[in-house]
Amino acid sequence: MNYELLFKNYQQKLKSAFEKDAAPQTEPSTGKLLVKADFTGIQEFIFSIKSDGAARQLKGRSFAIQAMAIILQHELSSISGFELLYNAGGNLYFFVSDFEEAKLREFQSRIWDALSQEGISITLAWVSAVPGSSLGTLMMDDLEKQVLARKLSIGNRATNFFEPVGTESRIGDLKEFTGNFAKSAGYILAQKEHEAKLQVGNNSLSFLRTKLELKQQIGDGVIPFNNGEDRFMVNALPKEATGITSFKKLAELAKHRTNTEKLGVLKFDVDNLGKIFESLADTQRSKELSAAFSFFFEGYINHLLEKDVQYYIDEVKYYQEQIRHCNQKIQENQNKINQDRRNRRKYEKAIRQFERDRSYAEDKLQSIMAAKQTYKNNLYVIFSGGDDGFIVGAWDAVFSFAVLLRDEFENFCSVLDTPLTLSAAIMVIDEKFPVSRFADMAEDLLAKAKSAFSENMDSRRLPQKNAICLFDRAVSWKDFEEVRKQKEKLVELVRSDGKYKQPKALLNNIRQSLQEFENLKRLDGTYNFPKVWRLRYYFREQNIKRQPNIEEMPGTQMINQIVDLYEENLLESYEKNNDELAKILPLAARWAELELKSGN
Repeated sequence: MNYELLFKNYQQKLKSAFEKDAAPQTEPSTGKLLVKADFTGIQEFIFSIKSDGAARQLKGRSFAIQAMAIILQHELSSISGFELLYNAGGNLYFFVSDFEEAKLREFQSRIWDALSQEGISITLAWVSAVPGSSLGTLMMDDLEKQVLARKLSIGNRATNFFEPVGTESRIGDLKEFTGNFAKSAGYILAQKEHEAKLQVGNNSLSFLRTKLELKQQIGDGVIPFNNGEDRFMVNALPKEATGITSFKKLAELAKHRTNTEKLGVLKFDVDNLGKIFESLADTQRSKELSAAFSFFFEGYINHLLEKDVQYYIDEVKYYQEQIRHCNQKIQENQNKINQDRRNRRKYEKAIRQFERDRSYAEDKLQSIMAAKQTYKNNLYVIFSGGDDGFIVGAWDAVFSFAVLLRDEFENFCSVLDTPLTLSAAIMVIDEKFPVSRFADMAEDLLAKAKSAFSENMDSRRLPQKNAICLFDRAVSWKDFEEVRKQKEKLVELVRSDGKYKQPKALLNNIRQSLQEFENLKRLDGTYNFPKVWRLRYYFREQNIKRQPNIEEMPGTQMINQIVDLYEENLLESYEKNNDELAKILPLAARWAELELKSGN
């Protein structure tokens, strides 16, 4: 599949969606209803499972939601005047003829009966389409009010509507279904004779009067997950000989590269999407925007998953350079032996040390290269579609993939006068951390990222979000890039196999300094300047041992650069009465600690 060409084609669709000088497309005439099928309880349905074996079930539950949406669209398409506008992220928007309200009510009853035993619901609501209005306008208050009203009225009939959420779904273990989904190339839809409750087997899902059956090969009647044109799906999961890679194995892959056995969690979505749809001129442009998002988050992400993990690339280059350096020094000292026989022992001692360093670098390089290096082998995409996604994987791969995803999305949107933006949240957890808890926490952290800069407005007069929450701190993507750069400097400064070998206590002191800085706030929100001034010399006092030849010590110049930058950041944070710049180096130190936990 030529993703580069598809990228350009869908980038043009994205651009077309926002063109202001193009003539408006034909809008729905009188006699149409705009309908929304709203999925409720998705997060509880997917994530309310035990941590043991979670990797073998989460994607299956996520795809079950998609499969239900596929079946629902398939069955609803029989209604007169059906025209799909959007199907992703647990929402369907479509038009039907306005004399079909009875059939919509019939569908609603059938849906609730089929889901009566599950912790998930689908509500249909509709409003009359207004000729000349955009999809965004039609999606506004009236339709959302109708959705809420129908949820409340139908809830009285639903056996589980007012039950506490978070209980485990009654469909049970989906390990086999997830494994078969990961091996499948597409599916077929078969008509069932009788109405069915939601049922999931090892190779199929039944809902309403339709059965979706997974197929490992494309053949007659098989609908492919990815057709390279208008249909995309992320079904690549990390695999090993025994099946889908467990979360424990993913954490171990990170340990191979960083000595830190942790998982990373990444949650992301597009900012201000509802308002963006509202701003579009007509429904055709809404379709183009939806198609562009579908390609990027369901199709192009497959291309990104094929790339090598950035940390793997960096570490391979680092240890290859170490080996080259050692070989050079060994040769230089061998030459010195021939030139200066009297100091032979000194040169031989140096040679032995460089040989040990080379052997260490060779072992590290072999260990790193033994780990599976592509993102596809390190990341578990629980879902990605519509405008958002949720990914779990080796912690270092999650960090670098977040940067890659955001950069590629920025590139994708670069054709727009006012580019769209993406916000995200990253967590680092143990592989046994409860699934339902990290799902809820990631949701809260993403909300924190989106609210951090929302008082600022972009050129569309929309809240300027465009942020990422890292280690429970929200920063702009620009500052996140600076955090990454400073992290690399700190790693080089502290790593035990590098040339500087500064104590790791330096990182802990830097990290704790942020809390010290925040504690200096007065009750009125300002900072106590004399204390801040003393804090600016924190590193010099705590981490650099004063010696007569301090300027000759390895790393002194780099330490001075880092200290100077931090002093400037603290002073500017004081002057602006916020802690945005003050966060950068402490966050970088926390990130560096993960890379240098042991062995480096």
